Amino acid sequence: MSTLKLRIAAWLVPTMVLVLVAGGVFISHGAHGDAVPAPAEAKVPRELLEKRRDMAKRIWETKWQIITQTGRKPPSDLFGWSERWLEAELALRDKKEDRIVALKSHVDRTREVERLSIATWKMRRLMVVDVDAATYERINAEIRYYEAKGKASPPLPAVKSEPPESKQEGKPLPEPKKDDKP
Repeated sequence: MSTLKLRIAAWLVPTMVLVLVAGGVFISHGAHGDAVPAPAEAKVPRELLEKRRDMAKRIWETKWQIITQTGRKPPSDLFGWSERWLEAELALRDKKEDRIVALKSHVDRTREVERLSIATWKMRRLMVVDVDAATYERINAEIRYYEAKGKASPPLPAVKSEPPESKQEGKPLPEPKKDDKP
């Protein structure tokens, strides 16, 4: 190594350490430490929370009908609305049991979307990566459900007929064989 590189390294390393240490001190003791705590969350009228929940539910159900009847949109379009419906439902529920019921309903919706994604993939109208995304969303919903329950429960039944692994990410797989079961 040349002497110039050694001099640069000898200067750069201590400077970086100093910047990191000073940055930590300023962040932990600076403006953030003196910040005024956030005001308490305002009480939202229950009627408004119910309207939000009803709208999310109505949109999810309408999109479900459109997707299942026409197939014009990918089933993954439903996940965001299921999540919004869940969050709106949770905002209305104070009891743990009621919140768990809402989370279970969300799991059920994600399972149906995953099944629909698999069926759509089998018709060659969806890529396997979209089915993988549906599986991810279902697993994520199940994790939230189990975390809310606070204890281990027997696993929910697995979705049958998951698509085979693809080494061609983002590309549709070849036509499924006739002996593949849904």
